[in-house]
Amino acid sequence: MVFASLKAGLYQAWSNKRILLAFYFLNLFAGLIIMLPFRQSLDVFMEESLMGEKLAGKIDLDFVIEFMSNTPQFLDVSIAMLVFGGIIYFALNLFLSGGAFTVFASMISRFFQINKDTLHALQEAGVPEPVLKDLMVIRDEVFHDRNSFQEQLRRVLSESDIVEWGQVINYFATRHFIHRYKITDQVLDHLKSLDAPAHIFEYVKSLHGEGFHKKIRLEKYLQDFLGEGQEGWINEITAKARYRYSAETFWQGAGKNWGRFIRIGLFGIAYFIVITLSLIFVKFMGEDILLGENDYQWITYWLGWMLLFLIYFIFLGTMMLVDYARIYCVINNERSALTALRQAFGFLRRHPRRPLTLAFTFSLLSIVTLIIYNPIADLFTAPSAMIIFMLFVWQQIYIIGKMFLRLGLYASESYLYHHLRIATPEPLSPKDIDDSSEFVSPEPSI
Repeated sequence: MVFASLKAGLYQAWSNKRILLAFYFLNLFAGLIIMLPFRQSLDVFMEESLMGEKLAGKIDLDFVIEFMSNTPQFLDVSIAMLVFGGIIYFALNLFLSGGAFTVFASMISRFFQINKDTLHALQEAGVPEPVLKDLMVIRDEVFHDRNSFQEQLRRVLSESDIVEWGQVINYFATRHFIHRYKITDQVLDHLKSLDAPAHIFEYVKSLHGEGFHKKIRLEKYLQDFLGEGQEGWINEITAKARYRYSAETFWQGAGKNWGRFIRIGLFGIAYFIVITLSLIFVKFMGEDILLGENDYQWITYWLGWMLLFLIYFIFLGTMMLVDYARIYCVINNERSALTALRQAFGFLRRHPRRPLTLAFTFSLLSIVTLIIYNPIADLFTAPSAMIIFMLFVWQQIYIIGKMFLRLGLYASESYLYHHLRIATPEPLSPKDIDDSSEFVSPEPSI
């Protein structure tokens, strides 16, 4: 599941290069804001120093010491710009992430299937054995639209079984995938513009909102209904149904979720600070109690490394909590940040292994990109305009790679969440199943 989520996430990130460019330009803009005071101070300093040639090489401590001692005002200005730039970057990054999570969620479609995992989940949920035996008739069949799946259930189950267990079956039979083709309003508008026959238009309209992973699946669906000799209409539909980035979906999602994401981000920062300070306090108190006035440097040394290791885990856990809270907001249109965080915490408590493995995988990929970047960047050390330009280009490639991994993480987490939120057979709440409603597919919570 982790590898499938990783693969799906990287595919989604690659399919939405415009989102990648938006994140890249945000980072470029934030970097320019932070670098402005440094450039101005450096420009003045270089007129009075012969060490300017060292700018083209690696970091030189002599240069740094001379620069800081001759520009005392730089530190105050830099702190102010870092705080100002950090706030802007934090807010705008959350703004763009709202659009990214919305687009990634819109690329995930569902289908319905009674398979081995579904039968196990239904058994754990209390579905009686006779109903499970009746469902074996349609085992492993794939239904892309809800109506056809419900028709098959009505064919194999009695009316009383459908009333009692219909929504539970529908809940656990739901599966998700990344669609490459989807019947959208644009497809229907295109058919209208071509004056498509009424029976073709109505059938395609009945598939509105349905997604297909492969072109051949959509073609088979259309071929089964339209019959032979309709290849022209099938080609028109499949060409228009192919996934395309929607700027409207991105910017609407960014604006809609901005305020919610800021509240979630602030709660996440507060949580990280409180837990980290508590750990630091416990470390120093533990040293005073256990060691007293004795100076066991090797113990304090290893305790310091353990503290850093724990802080890294806390940081990783906080980022996971914030990410899955944002996913919950997007999918369930949740307005309360506290509710989203509580649901995300419950999700991670029930499924700790796979989300953590996925986060570690992307952390490892980030380290690999840094290992690749540093040795090559160190080669561009000559004081030449061409070398400096090549270093700049290499830095931008590295930043784009980092942004690609971030978007891949967002998309992978969204994909993993869609699968895991119904993967474990748990008691369903009244919010998941509404007995008063018609037999339709509910939107399960985390």
